[in-house]
Amino acid sequence: MLMKNKLIDLNNHLFEQLERVNVEGYIEIKTAEPNVWELKQRVVYEQEHGPIPAGHNVRFRNGDRQDCSPDNLFLVDNHENALLNQRYKLNHQPLEIRDTLVLMARIDVKTQRLTENNA
Repeated sequence: MLMKNKLIDLNNHLFEQLERVNVEGYIEIKTAEPNVWELKQRVVYEQEHGPIPAGHNVRFRNGDRQDCSPDNLFLVDNHENALLNQRYKLNHQPLEIRDTLVLMARIDVKTQRLTENNA
């Protein structure tokens, strides 16, 4: 399903911004012609914070894949993301403890890296 939004100017090219929801439930926005689509959460995050480093993912604080408001987005690296999905099952936890679980995943990854470097 395509949704039309306002006119936007990307790289001095004015066109009507289109959005669609992909099969995984993420919003994609058309960012260039003829057919270039990007995940909206990544575009919004980059507008607020600059480029996303390689090996990093944008996550949703509240678990809603269609809530791309800047205050709902945060960045994790691939290792943290794996822990949040597999060990902590972040999206199935109460909202009140999710920020704590993100910090725990970051501590786990940092501890693992320090242990590997000292071995």
